[in-house]
Amino acid sequence: DIEQLFIYNLLNIISDGTVARYGSLTADYRHYSPWRLINDEKAPEGMLELDVLTRGLMNPKTLLHFLKGFVLFMTQDGTPSIKIIAQWHQYHGVLKAVERALDAYLHKKDGKGGVIWFTQGSGKSLLSIFYVMAIRERPEFENPTFVIVTDRNDLDGQLYGTFSAAEKSIRATPVQAENRQDLRDKLSSVKAGGIFFTTINKFAPEKGRNEVEVLCDRSNVIVITDEAHRTQYGFKAKLDRTTGKT
Repeated sequence: DIEQLFIYNLLNIISDGTVARYGSLTADYRHYSPWRLINDEKAPEGMLELDVLTRGLMNPKTLLHFLKGFVLFMTQDGTPSIKIIAQWHQYHGVLKAVERALDAYLHKKDGKGGVIWFTQGSGKSLLSIFYVMAIRERPEFENPTFVIVTDRNDLDGQLYGTFSAAEKSIRATPVQAENRQDLRDKLSSVKAGGIFFTTINKFAPEKGRNEVEVLCDRSNVIVITDEAHRTQYGFKAKLDRTTGKT
């Protein structure tokens, strides 16, 4: 009845005293989920969900961190904004991924940030957005450029659409590269910032060559790959079901 009271609402919690779920104001009941972390680590087995949520997410430090970096407002085709907040595994995954990226960038210098394994439908597209938001907040990366790599056009369009719907939250306008030269031009045209989408085939060597020329030599370019591991078998490889080898 008084909508203005909920403008500043971060999240809702529902509980029967034992089981507890949290979700955003615009979320359906099926999107309400438990919290599994205390001090950013997995809670002990057997602890009541309400205790975990109270001691974990409601911890002032965690709650403020959650408010700052794990809330999205998404809108598309003029529809009203939808408020999306991270689930515990997205929050946990982003924290770990950012630390791995920092370690690779500042100490190992190998550029390898690591791998996050996800099941289908568990929200890896949203995690990618939360990850971009978190990395951009770290001054060590000096406002990095992001390149999002997928292995097929439909996935590229799907992920691009998700990022575009969250433009206000990521404070950037995502751009799709049309071809390899276009990607090179886009990367060379910015000294910092930018979110570019491309498919893995743009990195294949040109006919008659064994190497791909450098597209960008800046160190603060963050590459996020989604499903691109499938191309490691090559375009003509087949799996031998007897030996398990390609």
